[in-house]
Amino acid sequence: MHKLKFRPIKLAVSLFVWIALWLFFSICNKYHLLYVEGTQMFLFTKEYLTETILHPGGVADFISRFLIQFYHYPLIGGAIIATFLIMLQYGVEVVSRRISGDKGLFSFSFIPLIFYCALLCNENYTLAGLIGMVFSVWAAWLYININSQVYKRISALVFIPVLWLLFGGGVVSMILLVVFYEIVTIDKHNIISLLFILISSLAIFLLAPMLTPLISGTNLILGARYFRLIDAPLIMFLTLWSSPLIVVLLIHLLPSIKNKVIQIISVILVLSGGAYIVNGSYMYLYEEVFGYLNLVQNRKWEEVIEKAKKRKPSSMLATNCINLALGETGQMGEKMFDFFQYGNSSLMQDYKDDILFSGEILFNLGLINEAQRYAYESMESIPDQQKGVIFVKRLAETNLVAGRDEVASKYLRILGKTLFYKQWSQDRLKLVGDSVLISEDPVYGHLRKIQPDSNFVFMSGSLPQMLEILLRQHPDNHLAYDYLMASCLLTKSLGIFAEKVRISSTMPRHYKEALVLLSCLNHQSPDMLPSCVKSSMIDDFENFITKYNAIGGNPAELQGQYGKTYWYYITYTKM
Repeated sequence: MHKLKFRPIKLAVSLFVWIALWLFFSICNKYHLLYVEGTQMFLFTKEYLTETILHPGGVADFISRFLIQFYHYPLIGGAIIATFLIMLQYGVEVVSRRISGDKGLFSFSFIPLIFYCALLCNENYTLAGLIGMVFSVWAAWLYININSQVYKRISALVFIPVLWLLFGGGVVSMILLVVFYEIVTIDKHNIISLLFILISSLAIFLLAPMLTPLISGTNLILGARYFRLIDAPLIMFLTLWSSPLIVVLLIHLLPSIKNKVIQIISVILVLSGGAYIVNGSYMYLYEEVFGYLNLVQNRKWEEVIEKAKKRKPSSMLATNCINLALGETGQMGEKMFDFFQYGNSSLMQDYKDDILFSGEILFNLGLINEAQRYAYESMESIPDQQKGVIFVKRLAETNLVAGRDEVASKYLRILGKTLFYKQWSQDRLKLVGDSVLISEDPVYGHLRKIQPDSNFVFMSGSLPQMLEILLRQHPDNHLAYDYLMASCLLTKSLGIFAEKVRISSTMPRHYKEALVLLSCLNHQSPDMLPSCVKSSMIDDFENFITKYNAIGGNPAELQGQYGKTYWYYITYTKM
């Protein structure tokens, strides 16, 4: 009777946790999911199938990559992750109940879920590991529920090697659980079953080097790509794989809790602790950066600016995206200092520090060949050697703009074999070889027009010189002009700024602020300033100087009124 009464509560808790996980991953980790999806490319081809599955753990990799493509829609991606996490939790719960009975410690079954949820906040942990663990725990449940000793021993010989071949090292969870089950129900039959489990487990270590002679160490044990970087944290995974056993062991050793109120309190405490752990693992900085990157890649310039207005960006890469968005919308000279600037690196970082975000900037500046190089090197640096769809798209675009039609077609045809980028590919295939259609395209036509006419040596650490070359060849490259002016302002090179600035009635605010400051430094009369500089701005500058002297240069006193001016930046920002 008690079991029947408490079962709806268990279902309600699991449903509540599923919804919480779904919202967490689909909203709080939305851009993590989009980044992970963009750095792989699932192809519906026979070759892709065979190259993915023909290694230990390959089926886990294949299922993982198939499902990750649906991260393209984060609400679906979040639902996928939440479902597998709940499957893990429920699998641990039914295994513990089968071994020890219902002891009222349902809350403990959420511990492996919490552990894996925290890991998945890191984009380098893949869905393959979770899939492998889920299949392993449920395989243990299936083994435990086999009544025939003969069938049980056969299943031990079959399940363990097959699970390792299909799903990789997550099979450790099954091995530990079935060994524990045989020990707690020990008799002469169990000893024989343990021997079969031991033989089957040893078979993995004998088979592994023969099946994968080119793989060794941690990657041989993992089998599948549970972790995208080369050096996978084996201790972390061993702990993770042991967590179902630890939970089952605790439930087996601890006394039963009959009081339903205490059971509910224990659920609240475990879930609250889990929320604390997951919150501590949540990488807001990365989510912010991935968000800016995604908006830039989709040319959502106004959304980039609005995002920065709502919450102050906290990284150099975010500032790179904001400045690009300001430049693309013609607002760089007017609103750049509305946002904190770090110096010249706020425009674009050096090659050794970043190629992913810088590639977006180079592409929009018209440096097509360099953007292509950055995209190719970004793709080659993907840890698990996948061909990221965002990079293949960029390679198709750069070749399309540069007029390399055959190469562009090659990349577009590859994208045509994906689920969500087939239409994108078909739309651009129509442009290949048709100079009229390309010239009419608002993005590719403009980029083809402003790309360099002749080759020159590109140096990422000498951005101003590169911008000057671009402007000599194409004076109408407004983004390059704004970047050059911004570079002069950020490096406090007012002399160069005065030489390069174009005087006009529509001159942006920050350019006029720099001219007013320069006039003061050169002890020139305000009457010599261009007519576009209004007397009200000269008065504002004089008030700034007066207040600066009156408060002894305390920046906090000036930030409210002048924090968004070039005068404040040049006074208080150290290079």
